[in-house]
Amino acid sequence: MSKYEDLFAETYLSHYNRVNYKVDPRLMLDASARNLDATYGPYINHLAPGSRVLDLGCGTGHLLCWLSRKPGLIAVGVDRSPSMVAAARQFLPEAEIVLDDGLSHLRNHPAGFSAIFCHDVLEHLPTDEICVDWVTAARQALIPGGFFICRAPNAANIIASHSRYMDFTHKRSFTSFSLIQLLETGGLADCRIIPLRHHALVRRIHLGAVTFFHRVLYLFCGKRLERHFHTNIIGVGFNRGNFHKDNARR
Repeated sequence: MSKYEDLFAETYLSHYNRVNYKVDPRLMLDASARNLDATYGPYINHLAPGSRVLDLGCGTGHLLCWLSRKPGLIAVGVDRSPSMVAAARQFLPEAEIVLDDGLSHLRNHPAGFSAIFCHDVLEHLPTDEICVDWVTAARQALIPGGFFICRAPNAANIIASHSRYMDFTHKRSFTSFSLIQLLETGGLADCRIIPLRHHALVRRIHLGAVTFFHRVLYLFCGKRLERHFHTNIIGVGFNRGNFHKDNARR
């Protein structure tokens, strides 16, 4: 990592505070826990008791907080930003949170996790080659049948440029096609896009309206294949093993 990347990592919490209404993961989870259950439950619910789950790039601990509340799972968070890790440890004193470079942590834990989550990280990596390295290392850090779930800004959304440039450290956005392409290049199998699911009816209606608007716009522009238009795109891929893709609902 360059000295500039180290500098951004050291001070990242101040930027994170500016672009989020809430930074305490316990407060954030109050509003999103049911959405996470609806979106990721079909995958998490198949994990055996005692499974180790990694939140790769855990930030202040939003997703880690949710994972830590799942009975039988051992949730671990890792992040290279000292300010973010300090905040996460303050908010979640009972959680296992490691200050470390994500790629190094993956390479030091081969076959160490049943699942790896990587929220809002791939867009920060400095080069495309390093993106592939991260996905490859994630696959190698999974047990056979384990899965890697990642979330990144969706270039197919009409306000994608805001998501792309709201953070000076963002290097890229994805579409459903390019995200699956990355996961497959890293050696993962059965790669697919996970639909975002909302628990509240009003949010489901809003998501449906956003999708309808984008589909009309894309059809007008002659683009018929894209189907995913939320501001973030979520992908999953599996380490080849006994966990068959039909075990999780599409």
